[in-house]
Amino acid sequence: MSDGSILKKTFVDFCEYDFEERMNHACRKIFKNKDVEIVTLSGPTCSGKTTMAKKLISSFTERDIRSYCISIDDYFLDRESCIADLDSIKAIDLDLLARNIRSLRNKKKTKIPAFDFKCGKRMGYITVDPHDYDVFVFEGIQAIYPEVAELMSAYETMSIYISVGEDPVVNGIRFDRTDIRLMRRLVRDYRFRAADASRTFNIWHTSVIPNEEANINPNVKNANVKISSYISYELFVLKPSLDKILSEIPEDSVYRRQADGILEKLTGFDDISEDLIPERSLYREFIG
Repeated sequence: MSDGSILKKTFVDFCEYDFEERMNHACRKIFKNKDVEIVTLSGPTCSGKTTMAKKLISSFTERDIRSYCISIDDYFLDRESCIADLDSIKAIDLDLLARNIRSLRNKKKTKIPAFDFKCGKRMGYITVDPHDYDVFVFEGIQAIYPEVAELMSAYETMSIYISVGEDPVVNGIRFDRTDIRLMRRLVRDYRFRAADASRTFNIWHTSVIPNEEANINPNVKNANVKISSYISYELFVLKPSLDKILSEIPEDSVYRRQADGILEKLTGFDDISEDLIPERSLYREFIG
């Protein structure tokens, strides 16, 4: 390994350690409430909820606390019966979610739905016995919505909100925290959802941002614990993929100017190979 590669690996390792400590700090705040029955984990798109959920479950296990994670995404209505976008509360089967929460609270075996995104339908149920668990973790964008939070009010509940928490300055250039998540999503959608950049930009501007402004941002203040998922190496890792993805946007596209603005900011950034990113890293949510 060359000196340059060693320095990059050292930088990546330091960034990973820093983020791990942030997650540990968030978990310790949750554990201060000895009576907690439910933890809600929310955050906007591409914020790192999946990694934080795994960390939380692992931390509970280390303390001999039995926990079970329930994805609110599994409560989506079948697509043919749901005309709302997936970020809307109208896309969630609130009646079933409410019944499930009451059932768990009353210590009854409960059938939790399983949603298949490829088919766009509920494909079955998983039976959960609440006697087997001490804490239930409800994870999803909608966990912070007032309509969902109200359903948890009968429990002793703690809430975690995770997102990019700052506008980082990298190589002397300021990046907006929302744009960081957009860049994550551009790469993730291209690789795993067969979505080109134009499609992601369109969803971002017509659905994602309006929903965040209406349903997420006003409710962040209600979270018990907030954690920033920004990782200092990430722009250097995303750059090669963004160079390719954004260059494919047609010149006459309404998103060409925004794409060029991102590429201009990343000009001169030295690439950091994805091979240096640990398999357990949050960043695997976006790059695979």
